[in-house]
Amino acid sequence: MNVETEIKLRIREPIELVRRRIMELGAVLEETVFERDIYFQHPCRDFGLTDEALRLRLVIDSSNNVKIAKLTYKGPRKGSGVKCREEIEAEIVDIDNVVRILNKLGFMQVAEVNKKREYYRLGPCIISLDQVDGLGEFIEIECDEDSIKKIINELKIRYEAVDKTYLELLIEKRQPWPLSSSNR
Repeated sequence: MNVETEIKLRIREPIELVRRRIMELGAVLEETVFERDIYFQHPCRDFGLTDEALRLRLVIDSSNNVKIAKLTYKGPRKGSGVKCREEIEAEIVDIDNVVRILNKLGFMQVAEVNKKREYYRLGPCIISLDQVDGLGEFIEIECDEDSIKKIINELKIRYEAVDKTYLELLIEKRQPWPLSSSNR
Protein backbone atom coordinates (compact mmCIF):
# COMPACT_ATOMS: atom_id res chain seq x y z
CA MET A 1 0.00 0.00 0.00
CA ASN A 2 1.34 3.40 -0.98
CA VAL A 3 0.87 6.02 1.75
CA GLU A 4 1.28 9.71 0.96
CA THR A 5 2.61 11.92 3.79
CA GLU A 6 2.40 15.64 3.13
CA ILE A 7 1.51 19.07 4.44
CA LYS A 8 -0.09 22.02 2.65
CA LEU A 9 0.74 25.62 3.58
CA ARG A 10 -1.00 28.76 2.35
CA ILE A 11 1.81 31.22 1.60
CA ARG A 12 1.70 34.58 3.41
CA GLU A 13 4.80 35.97 1.64
CA PRO A 14 5.50 37.09 -1.94
CA ILE A 15 5.95 34.00 -4.11
CA GLU A 16 9.36 35.21 -5.34
CA LEU A 17 10.65 35.22 -1.73
CA VAL A 18 9.31 31.71 -1.14
CA ARG A 19 10.87 30.46 -4.38
CA ARG A 20 14.23 31.96 -3.34
CA ARG A 21 14.02 30.37 0.14
CA ILE A 22 13.26 26.96 -1.38
CA MET A 23 16.34 27.28 -3.59
CA GLU A 24 18.48 28.47 -0.64
CA LEU A 25 17.68 25.17 1.11
CA GLY A 26 19.42 23.42 -1.78
CA ALA A 27 16.25 22.26 -3.52
CA VAL A 28 16.52 21.74 -7.27
CA LEU A 29 13.72 22.78 -9.63
CA GLU A 30 12.79 19.63 -11.57
CA GLU A 31 9.96 21.00 -13.71
CA THR A 32 7.15 23.50 -14.01
CA VAL A 33 3.83 22.17 -15.28
CA PHE A 34 0.15 22.98 -15.41
CA GLU A 35 -2.11 20.43 -13.77
CA ARG A 36 -5.80 20.00 -14.44
CA ASP A 37 -7.38 17.82 -11.76
CA ILE A 38 -10.87 16.52 -12.50
CA TYR A 39 -12.69 15.03 -9.50
CA PHE A 40 -15.43 12.43 -9.71
CA GLN A 41 -18.19 11.47 -7.27
CA HIS A 42 -19.05 7.79 -6.70
CA PRO A 43 -22.64 6.94 -7.66
CA CYS A 44 -23.42 5.14 -4.37
CA ARG A 45 -20.96 6.57 -1.85
CA ASP A 46 -20.54 10.21 -0.87
CA PHE A 47 -16.81 10.94 -1.02
CA GLY A 48 -17.48 14.18 0.86
CA LEU A 49 -18.58 12.09 3.84
CA THR A 50 -16.07 9.22 3.50
CA ASP A 51 -13.12 11.60 2.93
CA GLU A 52 -12.07 9.81 -0.25
CA ALA A 53 -11.29 11.17 -3.70
CA LEU A 54 -11.15 9.92 -7.26
CA ARG A 55 -9.11 12.25 -9.44
CA LEU A 56 -8.08 12.34 -13.06
CA ARG A 57 -4.91 14.45 -13.32
CA LEU A 58 -3.80 15.85 -16.65
CA VAL A 59 -0.25 17.22 -16.62
CA ILE A 60 -0.01 19.78 -19.40
CA ASP A 61 3.27 21.02 -20.85
CA SER A 62 4.11 24.53 -22.06
CA SER A 63 2.83 23.66 -25.59
CA ASN A 64 -0.59 22.84 -24.07
CA ASN A 65 -0.22 19.11 -24.74
CA VAL A 66 -1.15 16.46 -22.18
CA LYS A 67 2.19 15.06 -21.06
CA ILE A 68 0.87 12.57 -18.49
CA ALA A 69 -2.60 11.45 -17.41
CA LYS A 70 -3.16 9.59 -14.14
CA LEU A 71 -6.23 8.25 -12.38
CA THR A 72 -5.79 8.42 -8.61
CA TYR A 73 -7.77 7.07 -5.67
CA LYS A 74 -7.09 8.79 -2.32
CA GLY A 75 -8.28 7.17 0.88
CA PRO A 76 -9.42 8.93 4.06
CA ARG A 77 -6.90 11.24 5.73
CA LYS A 78 -5.24 10.35 8.99
CA GLY A 79 -3.91 13.09 11.24
CA SER A 80 -4.05 16.84 10.86
CA GLY A 81 -1.37 19.26 9.79
CA VAL A 82 0.93 16.59 8.39
CA LYS A 83 -1.52 14.15 6.89
CA CYS A 84 -1.21 10.59 5.68
CA ARG A 85 -3.55 8.81 3.30
CA GLU A 86 -3.57 5.81 1.04
CA GLU A 87 -2.94 6.70 -2.58
CA ILE A 88 -3.32 4.39 -5.58
CA GLU A 89 -2.32 5.78 -8.99
CA ALA A 90 -2.45 4.44 -12.52
CA GLU A 91 -1.13 6.17 -15.61
CA ILE A 92 -3.65 6.15 -18.45
CA VAL A 93 -3.27 6.47 -22.18
CA ASP A 94 -6.82 6.89 -23.49
CA ILE A 95 -8.27 9.76 -21.43
CA ASP A 96 -11.56 10.02 -23.33
CA ASN A 97 -12.38 6.32 -22.91
CA VAL A 98 -11.50 6.34 -19.22
CA VAL A 99 -13.90 9.27 -18.69
CA ARG A 100 -16.57 7.46 -20.73
CA ILE A 101 -16.13 4.31 -18.61
CA LEU A 102 -16.44 6.33 -15.39
CA ASN A 103 -19.59 8.03 -16.72
CA LYS A 104 -21.11 4.69 -17.80
CA LEU A 105 -20.52 3.38 -14.26
CA GLY A 106 -22.34 6.38 -12.80
CA PHE A 107 -19.38 8.46 -11.67
CA MET A 108 -20.07 12.17 -12.06
CA GLN A 109 -17.57 14.99 -12.53
CA VAL A 110 -18.00 17.36 -9.56
CA ALA A 111 -15.15 19.84 -9.79
CA GLU A 112 -11.94 20.83 -11.48
CA VAL A 113 -8.80 22.23 -9.88
CA ASN A 114 -6.30 24.01 -12.13
CA LYS A 115 -2.85 25.00 -11.00
CA LYS A 116 0.61 25.93 -12.10
CA ARG A 117 3.02 23.76 -10.12
CA GLU A 118 6.77 24.00 -9.70
CA TYR A 119 8.29 20.70 -8.52
CA TYR A 120 11.46 20.96 -6.42
CA ARG A 121 13.50 18.05 -5.09
CA LEU A 122 15.35 18.25 -1.80
CA GLY A 123 16.93 14.85 -1.16
CA PRO A 124 14.04 12.38 -0.85
CA CYS A 125 11.50 15.21 -0.39
CA ILE A 126 9.31 16.88 -3.00
CA ILE A 127 8.36 20.53 -2.49
CA SER A 128 5.60 21.83 -4.76
CA LEU A 129 5.07 25.55 -5.18
CA ASP A 130 1.47 25.92 -6.40
CA GLN A 131 -0.50 28.77 -7.91
CA VAL A 132 -4.09 27.49 -7.76
CA ASP A 133 -6.80 29.18 -9.84
CA GLY A 134 -9.30 30.82 -7.51
CA LEU A 135 -7.38 30.00 -4.30
CA GLY A 136 -3.93 31.59 -4.40
CA GLU A 137 -0.44 30.33 -3.64
CA PHE A 138 0.58 27.30 -1.60
CA ILE A 139 3.48 25.02 -0.78
CA GLU A 140 3.02 21.27 -0.46
CA ILE A 141 5.84 19.25 1.09
CA GLU A 142 5.80 15.49 0.61
CA CYS A 143 8.26 13.47 2.68
CA ASP A 144 8.53 11.84 6.10
CA GLU A 145 7.06 13.85 8.98
CA ASP A 146 10.41 14.81 10.59
CA SER A 147 11.82 16.10 7.29
CA ILE A 148 8.63 18.07 6.62
CA LYS A 149 8.91 19.84 9.98
CA LYS A 150 12.61 20.56 9.39
CA ILE A 151 11.95 22.06 5.94
CA ILE A 152 9.16 24.28 7.28
CA ASN A 153 11.44 25.60 10.05
CA GLU A 154 14.29 26.25 7.63
CA LEU A 155 12.09 28.09 5.10
CA LYS A 156 11.47 30.90 7.61
CA ILE A 157 8.34 32.17 5.89
CA ARG A 158 4.90 33.22 7.09
CA TYR A 159 2.25 30.64 6.28
CA GLU A 160 -1.05 29.14 7.34
CA ALA A 161 -1.26 25.33 7.61
CA VAL A 162 -4.21 24.03 5.60
CA ASP A 163 -5.83 20.68 6.41
CA LYS A 164 -8.27 20.82 3.50
CA THR A 165 -7.63 19.72 -0.05
CA TYR A 166 -7.76 22.18 -2.94
CA LEU A 167 -11.03 20.53 -3.94
CA GLU A 168 -12.55 21.19 -0.49
CA LEU A 169 -11.34 24.79 -0.52
CA LEU A 170 -12.88 25.41 -3.95
CA ILE A 171 -16.16 23.75 -2.99
CA GLU A 172 -16.26 25.85 0.19
CA LYS A 173 -15.97 28.98 -1.98
CA ARG A 174 -18.89 27.95 -4.17
CA GLN A 175 -21.17 26.63 -1.36
CA PRO A 176 -23.23 24.60 -0.97
CA TRP A 177 -21.56 21.23 -1.54
CA PRO A 178 -23.89 19.74 -4.12
CA LEU A 179 -23.67 16.05 -3.20
CA SER A 180 -23.72 16.05 0.57
CA SER A 181 -26.00 17.33 3.26
CA SER A 182 -22.97 17.91 5.48
CA ASN A 183 -21.84 21.06 3.58
CA ARG A 184 -18.19 20.20 4.23
